[in-house]
Amino acid sequence: MKLIAFLKQAPNQNMTARELADLALEMGYDGYDLPLRPGYPVNPANVRTALPEAVKVMRQSNLIVGMLTAGGDFLQASDPTAEPIFATMAETGVRLIKLGYWRYDPAKDQYWQRVEQIHADLARWEKLAAKYNVQVCVHTHAGMLGRNVSEVMHLIRGFDPRRVGAYIDPAHLVAEGEPFSAAVGIAAEYLCAVGVKDVDLQKQTVNGHGKMAASFRIGCGLGWVDWTDVFATLARTKFDGMLSYHGLMDPNTYAAGKDWRAEIRREIGVIKDAMARASK
Repeated sequence: MKLIAFLKQAPNQNMTARELADLALEMGYDGYDLPLRPGYPVNPANVRTALPEAVKVMRQSNLIVGMLTAGGDFLQASDPTAEPIFATMAETGVRLIKLGYWRYDPAKDQYWQRVEQIHADLARWEKLAAKYNVQVCVHTHAGMLGRNVSEVMHLIRGFDPRRVGAYIDPAHLVAEGEPFSAAVGIAAEYLCAVGVKDVDLQKQTVNGHGKMAASFRIGCGLGWVDWTDVFATLARTKFDGMLSYHGLMDPNTYAAGKDWRAEIRREIGVIKDAMARASK
């Protein structure tokens, strides 16, 4: 497994590839899941030049760009930025890219009809991914169509798992009530990446009714995810893919002069401790 960092917002938006490489070496992770979004160092407008440069800088320090994370609206293979992105991935050896999120409104949409629409979208992604020998990843995300692995498999089952994969996020699975070990078994050969972030669930009362609210702005080891179970499951199933650590989910961590480096260091320590326990 490779532990790579997906750093949202600051400091990633303000750091050069060299600075990001130095941060990875300081913190002890293996490289990056780069946000491929407007306002970031590598974005859809500059990908043809910025991604090769980032990959080059990482390799100079024995680091990797293991994955790209596109924006939430990156859903159609006909997007004019899609083919240049995939071509650059092929040229630089970056194999994985996370797609955006499809939505489903039970009050307006018929579920299986919506699934068929997304099948058609993914068929076009599969064709483009095959052309460039890359893999698109569908991320489990609370509140979206694909909120857990059971739903994701409704979308991707039947496609070539070398081209279309399941990106499992244990924090979102906790929020949606799907056990991680079961999710790994359901995804099977489609499992392409695992998200590493935590979640805090709290009961709230809305209009006199109690419900669970999920907050993902919490550091690893401070929430509900059982990291020992996560890494024991991955060890048992011999998963050898990308672990994407979602760092700095809470803007307050790096606002007002707070020590965001200390928080990253703490979280990476939690992750590595759990990995070490699972390997015994």
